[in-house]
Amino acid sequence: MKNNLIAGHVRFEGVKGVGTMDINFAPDKNAYVLIGENGIGKTKFLESLLSVLLVTNKQLVNRLPDIKKGSALNSILFSTARIGDNKISKDDIDYLEFVSGQWLNGVTGHTSPVIYLATSGRGNVSAIKNVKNLGSRDARYESYITYLLSCFNDNKLNQLNMDTNLNEWVIQRAQSANKYQAKEDNREIEITTLLTLLNQIDTRIDAKFLEISGDNQVFIQIEGQKRELSELSSGFTAILKMLQGIIAGYSYFTNEVQIQNVPGFVLIDEIESHLHNEWQVNIVPLLKKLFPNTTFVVSTHSSLVISQLEQGEAYRLARADDGIVYSEEIKQPNKLPFVDLMFNAFHVDLNQIKIDRAKDRDYEFLLSAPVPPIVVKLPTIPRQYSCRTPAFFRC
Repeated sequence: MKNNLIAGHVRFEGVKGVGTMDINFAPDKNAYVLIGENGIGKTKFLESLLSVLLVTNKQLVNRLPDIKKGSALNSILFSTARIGDNKISKDDIDYLEFVSGQWLNGVTGHTSPVIYLATSGRGNVSAIKNVKNLGSRDARYESYITYLLSCFNDNKLNQLNMDTNLNEWVIQRAQSANKYQAKEDNREIEITTLLTLLNQIDTRIDAKFLEISGDNQVFIQIEGQKRELSELSSGFTAILKMLQGIIAGYSYFTNEVQIQNVPGFVLIDEIESHLHNEWQVNIVPLLKKLFPNTTFVVSTHSSLVISQLEQGEAYRLARADDGIVYSEEIKQPNKLPFVDLMFNAFHVDLNQIKIDRAKDRDYEFLLSAPVPPIVVKLPTIPRQYSCRTPAFFRC
């Protein structure tokens, strides 16, 4: 992705529970995947990056005066952020104003949608009884931004965009799909985009079929069989909700018809959650293909997720002796043998582990094996002796 705002140097200072994070991303990449031990700050980095991308979004700041006052983002996780030549402190957010393409404090703004997909609730689909009205475009946008800000202020970022009721979301857009609906409020395109992308992921899914029952159950068709959404596996549901989250989020920011081609930022925490091995291997290349103009920033604990990444896409986070969390690029992960990838990415030496376990098993076997009795066969003493035989040996 050209002109990527986050490519290059990204630094957060005073991150709650982590401290300073200093990351260097390669230029012109559509995906950046972060790995590292628990507690190193992968999720905090994503949440901090979300904060910066939101408060530098021109459309968002101009539409909602709350953000200029700073009260709407009072739960920002860092004290100072630096992305390239742009620098923002938590205190600066109180005074942000947009004038002729730049913030008064010198920070360049942007117009790209910003979407965060949390982990909690990603594998679940809930029933819905009463479906709310979809609302006008302005109402949908302001409702979504208010929801975003409430997740910051109420410490609910761990469920951001994954707590949407998928059945209600589909039904609302299906109800808007009629010839009498105002064009900007006819959101059939979101449903057709979702079905099209699902078909590209798995051709067994019918891209033309969607059915809603009278009691608000939603059905898709797989290999000619109707399947209600709550019947889908948690792994497939996770894929479905990630796609829905991106499509819905982009549609709040823009009424673009080619939703999958919108330039934007999508941040995904623990992308491997609920996915079986094959999906973990393919998920990042697949998202890059489906959303070619999106920049993805992803955290993971899975070696399978990074196994198919290209040069400049995989980064290991580690704390140095100076206490700062730095990034270390993993070179050409898609060309490394899995044993080498595990060592480079996670510092796990599979060969040495096997050797150590084999030694432990051999040692335990020796300790547990019964000790056989020692039998020594003495030589037979002859009964005939010569005259030179000592007298005390003679019969």
